[in-house]
Amino acid sequence: MTEIVEKDISKENENYELTDNKVVLPDKDSGKFRVLRQIRAIKDIGPDKFGGFFAKKGDLGGFIESKGNLNSESGASAWIEDGLVYGDTVIKEGFVRDSVLEGKIRIDGGSIIVGVKMEGKEGSIDINRSKIYGANGNIEIVSTGNLIIEDLRISNYGESTLKIVGNGVIKGKHNFEEVKSEKSSVNELKESERT
Repeated sequence: MTEIVEKDISKENENYELTDNKVVLPDKDSGKFRVLRQIRAIKDIGPDKFGGFFAKKGDLGGFIESKGNLNSESGASAWIEDGLVYGDTVIKEGFVRDSVLEGKIRIDGGSIIVGVKMEGKEGSIDINRSKIYGANGNIEIVSTGNLIIEDLRISNYGESTLKIVGNGVIKGKHNFEEVKSEKSSVNELKESERT
């Protein structure tokens, strides 16, 4: 019989609570199953950079494996909407939607992650002050060492998958977009001059 492992989730906090809604995922490494629980805001969470809120009191969010996955300190601006976050991932300050984050990942500096699959298994992924937008999980970020992404904007609204694999530092005040060539099915990462 396969073992289902549910982490201790009793830690109290001022921002969100865990509901009884659960998702059970297989853990490829251990052969066991992970239990993730849905979060609900117990106060307004934010503000975001536009003066609004990531979540209003009573809003249901995404699913986490433990309360260590999402900052629960008073005044923290961290929220997961419609996503799965587990393993050693920590969202310190930022917003995650329609994404799956697994492994040793740290989101900070007001970063916004939408439509992204991240896997920090071979090393860590540290994202700070960045915006990464994909559609339907078509951006994949996988660390093969320690990968740092800072002050970067990446967008992919095409049908194909943009993969960032490796270690090192990707840093700068640049915008990158994936564009699909009309003449070929090959996709390229192209720097945009827009701010």
